[in-house]
Amino acid sequence: MSRLARTALALALALAPALSSRPALAEPEAPAPALAPSAPAAGHTVRMSLTDALERFRHQNLELAASRFDVSAARADVLGAGLYANPTISAAGAFLVHGLPSGGQQELYLTVTQPAPIAGQVGLRRDAAQGFATAAEREFAATAWQLASDVRLAYLDLQIAQAKLALAAAATRDLDRVQAIIAERVSAGANPAYDRLRVGVEQSGARARQTDAEAELFAARVALAQTIGRDVDSATLVADDLTSEPSELPSDARALVAASLGRRSEVAAAKSRATAGDLRTEAVKRAVVPTPDVSLGYSHFFRIPNDPSPKDGGVVTVGLSVPLPLFDRGQGTIGRSTAEAEAQRLRSRQVEVTVARDVELAYATASARVAAWKRFRDTVAGDLERMRQMAEVGYREGRGSVLELLDAYGSYVVARTRAVELRGAALRATQQLARAVGPASASDVPRL
Repeated sequence: MSRLARTALALALALAPALSSRPALAEPEAPAPALAPSAPAAGHTVRMSLTDALERFRHQNLELAASRFDVSAARADVLGAGLYANPTISAAGAFLVHGLPSGGQQELYLTVTQPAPIAGQVGLRRDAAQGFATAAEREFAATAWQLASDVRLAYLDLQIAQAKLALAAAATRDLDRVQAIIAERVSAGANPAYDRLRVGVEQSGARARQTDAEAELFAARVALAQTIGRDVDSATLVADDLTSEPSELPSDARALVAASLGRRSEVAAAKSRATAGDLRTEAVKRAVVPTPDVSLGYSHFFRIPNDPSPKDGGVVTVGLSVPLPLFDRGQGTIGRSTAEAEAQRLRSRQVEVTVARDVELAYATASARVAAWKRFRDTVAGDLERMRQMAEVGYREGRGSVLELLDAYGSYVVARTRAVELRGAALRATQQLARAVGPASASDVPRL
């Protein structure tokens, strides 16, 4: 190759980054599934957006479905607590065996007895049960938000795994390109036998790294399928490309902490349980008030002795019985209920503290992750492609060794992989922060 041709080639390669319209950190054009040798055929893969994944999660997640039945059970308790006790009907008969009858020779007694709570016990029981049902509904909302957040995080992990696999496959292809560059030097009269051997060793390592990336991809697919629910084929899942950027964070975490205390359903559920515990304590105290039993009966007498002939007769009976609270005045049940209510109040305050600490930790982590990604993006990323091209030009012209060329390629791949990891970590941290703060609207949480 003449000196003029080499100069023109070097100039073209040096200007290539400035003339290219594609960003330096853009993902390789080939989609990740096509780069994986063991991935399903393109006709059998299922590209699923995050919206589709969340929609399938709402209908197919078994834990979410079980939580709905927990709410139904709590609502059934409300219905049962508001019911009055069933009446009791009794029948008895008396038949003269010997001696003189005190009434008739045969007597039949029918009595209906109904407990009559007069101290408002039923209403208090119902209010307490309603409080626990409200807590169960809010606990369902908290569970639904956490499970939906798991889906979002698993989807992001799949996007990161796909991007890393695409980079690993691109690195393998780049080493094939190095072999072609060596062939150019051979055609120019060089005999770089060591260079070919060294590149062959590097290709073996690149294929091993690609295999590791494929294993990570399969694990990410299974994890996403697990969070979505049943009837999801993990082997066919393909996520959208990783193109999003981390959202901007507020300058102070205090506003997020305040927002989380109003958004997180765990806080509302704990408060509802504390209120329901107080109502249950009041219901237990009210249950000590004696509940009278009102009875209404009819007694029929057959063959009452009478001159000149026996006759039948009957009477209507009305009764009232009241238990006397002499021994059991609710000493144990009231004390237990009072202690449980106090424990619920303390747990409610602890939930608020825990949520606030979660937000503080998530905010600090997200701030560090986002700053690291932006620092890398704004400083190192722009020079990666140029560094590799300069090494190629130097090797073609005989000014650099194969080790320098491979070092440039290796640094390029490591930096591109690091870029994916940094951006993925920043996105994951911001999602964890959104999870800690809570849903911004009711539409973000699956409904009952």
